[in-house]
Amino acid sequence: MTDNYHPMNSVETNIGSQGGSGLGRGPRPRVDRTRRSWTAREEEILVSILKDLVTHGWKSDNGFRGGYLQRIEEALNREFPGCGLRVAPHINSKINQWKKSYSSLSAILARSGVGFNMNRDFKIDCDDDQWEQIVKWECVLYEKTYA
Repeated sequence: MTDNYHPMNSVETNIGSQGGSGLGRGPRPRVDRTRRSWTAREEEILVSILKDLVTHGWKSDNGFRGGYLQRIEEALNREFPGCGLRVAPHINSKINQWKKSYSSLSAILARSGVGFNMNRDFKIDCDDDQWEQIVKWECVLYEKTYA
């Protein structure tokens, strides 16, 4: 590996509508679509809550038991009273974003000659040619254009 370090940028996509045609349903209530930003402390507590659920038997081989999202919401509201974090859309969105990021990162790190640098600052270490291939692959994957 070379001394070229490339910071890993998270790619967030904002999906305007949530599947389904809405046929046969009445008018949908207007929902505030503003994006909520999570603080680092809120993310740390969410990870801690997920770990706690795993240690207390809420996770099986194929996922969490039903009702785990409500448990997360209750725990977050105990930790941050008045924060307004709800299962839908906040907690679901954060967990789905983490899944997408993990999937992308694991695919990148699975490539030969790619890894984290030795400084423990979570930067990708690879040569410039390989980085260009990764950027092109990510652009195709997310159908984005990067300048």
